[in-house]
Amino acid sequence: MTAPSKDPRTGIYYFRKVIPPELRPAFGKREYKVSLGTRDPVEAKALMPERAAAYERLAINAKAFLCGGVSAQANHYVERWLQETRRDGLWLRMAVRKNGIVPAPRCRAWHRRAGS
Repeated sequence: MTAPSKDPRTGIYYFRKVIPPELRPAFGKREYKVSLGTRDPVEAKALMPERAAAYERLAINAKAFLCGGVSAQANHYVERWLQETRRDGLWLRMAVRKNGIVPAPRCRAWHRRAGS
């Protein structure tokens, strides 16, 4: 585990990690840097494992994205969203039209806003 780095100007500690070259296209940068939000070195050290785990999750998702495995993840999240909205009673009937997915004709307010 790396030690927290301290910003010399503000005294705030950061979690920093160099992004491997093969993941840089997904991240769009060379270094992952997140504020720990504290000036206390003991507290900063305690927050490091949480930030490291978050980075690892991002790295796993970046690898999946670069390997083309994102569509399976996207399908999972869309299915979960659909189940939750149906369960919560927020589901609107949707109709597929020529220009994409739009609310069914019963939703007149949406059509007025959209200018249809």
